Amino acid sequence: MAELTTQSLNSLETSMEAADPRDRSSAFLDWLWSTLEGDFFVLGLEILTASRSDPELYQSVRTGADQLISLIDSVIDKAVEGLSESDARRMATVLQGSVHLVRGVGLDLAIGGNVNFHRKRFEEWRDTLLSSFEPE
Repeated sequence: MAELTTQSLNSLETSMEAADPRDRSSAFLDWLWSTLEGDFFVLGLEILTASRSDPELYQSVRTGADQLISLIDSVIDKAVEGLSESDARRMATVLQGSVHLVRGVGLDLAIGGNVNFHRKRFEEWRDTLLSSFEPE
């Protein structure tokens, strides 16, 4: 699990570094969606379920989750660099909310939800969100 998480986070860091500052929020959202692809999300759910009855595993999972949240917050800070203070605050809030949105979608996908339906809704969400920050 740690190796998969590291690979995913390395991919996020690479995409953020490569993105034009105006495209960092989009790069973050695209990475976020990618965390649902493959077995990574389902594996995480299985480990979370197992940790409910194993205090040592739970502590390890909790520590990893806290580190991940901290890293995601720092990536979001980088994603909003260059925006006005008020836009940066608003964008950071919606990017953080997007993490929870994708986690909910992941739960539905784990029990057989329609990936094409969710991908389309997520893309609509992403496009609407990003267009709301474009200069008029």
